[in-house]
Amino acid sequence: MNSSSSQILSTLTHHAQKSKKKKSESQKTFDHLIHCCCRHNSLPAALALYGYLRERLMRNNRDKRGIGGGEEGGSVGGSVRGGVQGDEKVASTITIASATETQLELDIYPTPPLTNPTLQSFASDPTIHMNSKIYSTLLSLCSGVSPSDYLSSGATNKPTDPTSSSNSEPVNNPTATSTYNWSSQILELYNTLPTSTSISFSSRYGFAKILQNDLLRHEFQLNEIGYTALIRVACKCGDEKNAVDLLRKAEEDKSVKKRNRMFFDVLCLKCTTPNVDITYVFNLWKRMEIQGLKVREEEMMWSLRGCKDWGEVGGANYVVNTVGEEVFVPEEGMREAIVEWYKSKKRTYTHHSDIIKNAGLTFNGRLEPLATSHSNYEIVENLLPNISGLLPTGTQLKSVEISAGSCFNLVSMNEEIVVKGTVSGSGSDFCGGGKGKKRKHGAEEGKKRFQKWLNFKNKMEEHKFTHVIDGANVGYCNVNFAVSKHIDWEQVDSVVSSLVEMGGTPIVVLHERHFTHNMLPKRCRKIVENWDDKGILCRTPLQMNDDWFALHLCLVNGAKEGFEDSAVGLPFFVSNDELRDHRFMMLEARDLFRWKERKAVKFEFVGEPGSSERKPVFTFPRVYSERLQGREGGGICVPSKEGKWTEIKPV
Repeated sequence: MNSSSSQILSTLTHHAQKSKKKKSESQKTFDHLIHCCCRHNSLPAALALYGYLRERLMRNNRDKRGIGGGEEGGSVGGSVRGGVQGDEKVASTITIASATETQLELDIYPTPPLTNPTLQSFASDPTIHMNSKIYSTLLSLCSGVSPSDYLSSGATNKPTDPTSSSNSEPVNNPTATSTYNWSSQILELYNTLPTSTSISFSSRYGFAKILQNDLLRHEFQLNEIGYTALIRVACKCGDEKNAVDLLRKAEEDKSVKKRNRMFFDVLCLKCTTPNVDITYVFNLWKRMEIQGLKVREEEMMWSLRGCKDWGEVGGANYVVNTVGEEVFVPEEGMREAIVEWYKSKKRTYTHHSDIIKNAGLTFNGRLEPLATSHSNYEIVENLLPNISGLLPTGTQLKSVEISAGSCFNLVSMNEEIVVKGTVSGSGSDFCGGGKGKKRKHGAEEGKKRFQKWLNFKNKMEEHKFTHVIDGANVGYCNVNFAVSKHIDWEQVDSVVSSLVEMGGTPIVVLHERHFTHNMLPKRCRKIVENWDDKGILCRTPLQMNDDWFALHLCLVNGAKEGFEDSAVGLPFFVSNDELRDHRFMMLEARDLFRWKERKAVKFEFVGEPGSSERKPVFTFPRVYSERLQGREGGGICVPSKEGKWTEIKPV
């Protein structure tokens, strides 16, 4: 590269690094137009904008190794021949070199003449430049979807057809499909761009390669969005080798944040090609695990379909067990995939491979292994259970309780938050259950916190309670803060009395701040004295979250050895709190949600506030678990979003 070319690239890189600090009005207009194209999935318009800018950036860079037409060493080059003034529209072509140096010409779209003064300025304004974000946006448009629009589980039974109009036809009207309030200038400019021209996926793929090479020549780095877009368009064009290579490079790139969508299209491709590679699929599961990712339901669905086509019993067993553990109520696509597996004739034989073991995957699921000795299964769909969980077929749905191991994990994490202020392995800025960002505690304060926690455990753990009441949540329900700043103590006491009448042994968990002179009216002190006398009040210390103590009381007995054989079980948690500030810190959020599904009790009050007739009404969990579960005698029962069940039993 000569000195002139080096200087141009150096200047471009310098501008890109300073773009956030110094951005011209022309640059802002250009960025808004690119954003507008992205929001409306209009690749032709974006190509036109990039063509105007690229023509200027590359005009002085057309030596043998330049971007604008060099052929030396099989380098990828191309030119967008646009920007011609007048009425004549000039067809733009992009020339790329493949690995075999075979030149391909891709007719992209007719570039409109530069009649608009603002668009004319893009071809000559030196303050307008590219950056990695714009490149990522263009790459996403090449893949046929916007950056936030990805395939959903259950939407279809096959990957979206890459040549369908929904993917290749851009949206025409920018005001009809966006909630953004674009300025009249942006809309006027957008409407002068080509927005109705269809672009084939082979052309999209060719342009994506050009963009990738332009990005690298300008010394920008591919980010996760760029990698995902390139992988996606490669998969849609059937270039399996390139998609697999790109995914491996993205995994090895430490600067790239790993996300499930980066792996998704390769997994789908390996599950749907004529020669399904189910071994690669489960190796991909392991690679996702190594990156700290959990396999989502849509990946499970495609994997199960791949197992069906391959006749892989061990893999299907692993997928269905994983669905039972990780998914509460499967999406319709997942339910259909399970039904198709049991209907499949290939289910009766297997490749006899240790496919899961060889992939390094482990699983401790609760479902019985899928029976493969039966040649036929009876499948009954659209079953509605009665209130006790009995299906019309006579099968009783079960309550699948949280395991002792899961309880132990939750208790350990909760305690780690109390003592250390965070959970090992969590990168969140927020402490679990905290009402703000993590606080840094000194050694002395840490000791005090730990001692308070020990005092609480020694005092409360040996008590057996049937219900743990979130006192603040109950007390503040329907309270008018303009009238009263304290909790409604009578309201909390009515919940206690109702649970006692039902034969329960409740305990009220309340933060120490509620017992100050201003927060505890004289008329209510008898209520607190009564709770203290009965030993059903837990006061939590200052500067510590009361939710931590409530969760510990709810879970600690389940974490003890022999819990699953005990008739005591876990207490119910009486609160309308969804514990959203806990799920983000809990690395075992699945277990937290599972516990809530079985033990969370909702409430509401009927009657006028302050009247003796005001009583709580409780909503207890169903007597059965609404989740995929095994059935007595073999087979499984699968719930649906509509509340109906599918029963699969051996004949």
